Amino acid sequence: MRNSKGFGLIEVLVASVVLVSLLAAVLPLFDAGQNQLAKAEKVAVMLSAKKRIYHRIAEVNPAEQSSGKGHDGHWEYRWQARRISDFRQQHSREALVRYQVALYQINVSIYPNESQQALDQFRFKHLGWKK
Repeated sequence: MRNSKGFGLIEVLVASVVLVSLLAAVLPLFDAGQNQLAKAEKVAVMLSAKKRIYHRIAEVNPAEQSSGKGHDGHWEYRWQARRISDFRQQHSREALVRYQVALYQINVSIYPNESQQALDQFRFKHLGWKK
């Protein structure tokens, strides 16, 4: 005769195997999610640093200063400007001042502080001018 109160040993073992199998399949998904979250945070931090660096370099006239470097938190950046167009005459309507303007390509490399290997790079175009 069989006792119908509770689960038998075989039933408990089968349920345990099913539970362990499910956990083995689901736990790596949580780990992958954590890895993706960490990567997304790193990308967001780098994008924020790039924006700040861009705005600092954009204040410089590349016709007067063709390279430079600076710091932004945990990052060091170095930039180099290269003229990619001829100078052209430009007139200021308000002040009647004549300028010559040219287009420059600015190449920026970002390094972790005190490192010689670039972590990331970007470039943009910017006008340089001279009187």
